[in-house]
Amino acid sequence: MQRLETMDRVPRSTAACLTAQALNIGYAPVTKPGAVALERGRLSHVAQNYLSAETYALANAPLIEEQAKIGFAQIRRVSFLR
Repeated sequence: MQRLETMDRVPRSTAACLTAQALNIGYAPVTKPGAVALERGRLSHVAQNYLSAETYALANAPLIEEQAKIGFAQIRRVSFLR
């Protein structure tokens, strides 16, 4: 039961880690003591075990496929290739 509760927090922890990395701000601004999903140790664990070059590569292909369906992205791609 505890493992299931821990896994329920993975999306929130992952979002916090990705936000911290994307904004290049470190984990301090996204930590929240008392909120298990946002505690420093939890964020560090998620970053080390779930956010790797391999997982980014696996996630990249579906993101590119979905982006290709966006009209603006199609226009930018055509203008970039000229």
